[in-house]
Amino acid sequence: MDVQPYWSLNFVLREQMGLTFTKVGCDRGECGHCTVLIDGVNMYSCMVLAIDATNKKIETAESLSPDLMNLAPVAKGFRDNEAFQCGWCTAGFMMATKALLAATPKPTIQQVKEALSGHLCVCACTKEVCETVVKIGAGG
Repeated sequence: MDVQPYWSLNFVLREQMGLTFTKVGCDRGECGHCTVLIDGVNMYSCMVLAIDATNKKIETAESLSPDLMNLAPVAKGFRDNEAFQCGWCTAGFMMATKALLAATPKPTIQQVKEALSGHLCVCACTKEVCETVVKIGAGG
């Protein structure tokens, strides 16, 4: 795909590729709503130029729910534990959770809080999100 040198990865994912699970929140790297995994590392897609992501493995929240009958453990855990309210921040939380669990399969609540500290939720479901991540790591 041809991209302009000034297009953010978030813009390309959403507007050029139609991958709309990745949200636009603040569009300046402060809220975490647009988190994706680039070569396994969680990054804010609004802060990455699409051209800099060339030849890298990019995972969006779409990878967590290829269809509603086949949810990845992270997406299933968020759904089953109702770790969302309006849902705007959920994709970013889930991608950061996937990266955390890959590095730390059974995180403590403190490790979860630290890993998700760059994510904002205005609906105030952060407590439920943190508890859910610990529960997913524990196998539930």
